[in-house]
Amino acid sequence: MKPVLPIGRTLGPYQILRQIGHGGMGEIYKGFHPALDRHVAIKVLGCSQEADPSLTQRFQREAKAAAGLRHPNIVQVFDFGLQDNVYYLVMEFVEGTDLRTEMDRRRRADQPFERDEVLRVLGKIADALDYAHQRGVIHRDITPANILLANDTKLLHIRSYQFLTILRHDDTSLSYICYTFIQSVILLRCSYLYTSTTTLLCIQTGYAFASS
Repeated sequence: MKPVLPIGRTLGPYQILRQIGHGGMGEIYKGFHPALDRHVAIKVLGCSQEADPSLTQRFQREAKAAAGLRHPNIVQVFDFGLQDNVYYLVMEFVEGTDLRTEMDRRRRADQPFERDEVLRVLGKIADALDYAHQRGVIHRDITPANILLANDTKLLHIRSYQFLTILRHDDTSLSYICYTFIQSVILLRCSYLYTSTTTLLCIQTGYAFASS
């Protein structure tokens, strides 16, 4: 996939260093804020999404919802902006890997997660989701790929750009969302039991479900 932004471009005070991911709505880059000497993660909308007013509005809602959350296991949102028709969301950069990649590595090395590790991961996920839910915010896509593991600490982080207050069924990874909510498009507290348990099953077996 061709990156939306050329490497070396600036968005506001942020320098674009490299692309580190992409999804249905756009791309994610590693950036740098020179004045603060801080690396950040920057999500930008794709070109086709920028032309859709409903998607740009949803992107702004997600940014606002996530920006109000302060939790050690939720990636922090720093900034949101629009420059040269490019909408961007600036977040804490987590140096490490995601849970799905770590699951694949351990499966190939025949080094499954220990029981205590599984319980620690699940506990931190549940604590973060409960914190957000108490503030009227939900996460629309709890999957191993959206759970980050930091290199330098034992902290686990949930990607913050998928927190929002309204769920549409086409926003989610369908293998991880309970079918009753696909039909009703209403996310209730108990749906986290389903998505978290599905993620727990993936950790224990070492295999992640397909994204669709």
